Amino acid sequence: MVQSILLLSSKINILVISGFSRLTILGTGHVAWAIGMALKQAGHSVVQVFGRDNARTMELANALDAQPVVNLTDLAPDSDVFILAVSDDAIFDLVNSLPAVRGMVVHTSASVSMEVIKERFSGCGVLYPLQTLSRNRKSNLSDVPFFVEAADENQLLQLTRFASTITSHVIHADSDTRRKYHLAAIFACNFVNHMYSIASDYLTAQGLRPELLGPLMEETAAKAIELGAAASQTGPALRDDSQTMQRHIEMLRYLPEYQNLYALMSTLIQQFHNKPDDQL
Repeated sequence: MVQSILLLSSKINILVISGFSRLTILGTGHVAWAIGMALKQAGHSVVQVFGRDNARTMELANALDAQPVVNLTDLAPDSDVFILAVSDDAIFDLVNSLPAVRGMVVHTSASVSMEVIKERFSGCGVLYPLQTLSRNRKSNLSDVPFFVEAADENQLLQLTRFASTITSHVIHADSDTRRKYHLAAIFACNFVNHMYSIASDYLTAQGLRPELLGPLMEETAAKAIELGAAASQTGPALRDDSQTMQRHIEMLRYLPEYQNLYALMSTLIQQFHNKPDDQL
């Protein structure tokens, strides 16, 4: 009995804080899963999940205790917020295919302007998490920066309160600001991850064990966060160790694309760290 009362109290508090009691998620990919699970954990009620693929829609809906929907005409128009957690390319068509709804319509993209939604719905906004998300990995979003934008001050306040139920780090940002953070994130995440892939591919081809790089990868990220990436830089390019770099380039002679990348990255490191202090 006590547990039930506490749970009920928690849900009432969520409603008071956010102003949203009924949520609909459109999408079944990585972002939809991560945000959906975070919302459920925070005590929100996701009433519907929409997706084009029946099996994927059913899977996420079951995980969120929600109704699966594969036809837009079956969306409940009285949801308080409709979260479009789909790819950037799909947002425009989805917005223009939505039936008339009463609640706020928000997308989760860094690169797409809020105006795409505003052209059809006066209640609109953006809820963008600055994080790499995967459906097969549980994500803790409590400290992840969420960038929010809305059509007016009242909606911005409401969306900010909503976001604050799943993260402690809510930032107001327009489209231009979000795009700049997203571009930086491509370098900090996607490009870095591809470097991991190259390292793993090379070692695997040599019959060696790429998992041994794990502690190095963890320490590299930890130092970059704690000390700053520039201050944490090490390696032959920084030391101007031309003999080692030339030896490495020779070892990559059968992999010209990696050879060129090694030479380019070494040059960029040297150029960056040879800048005058006022240009760093």
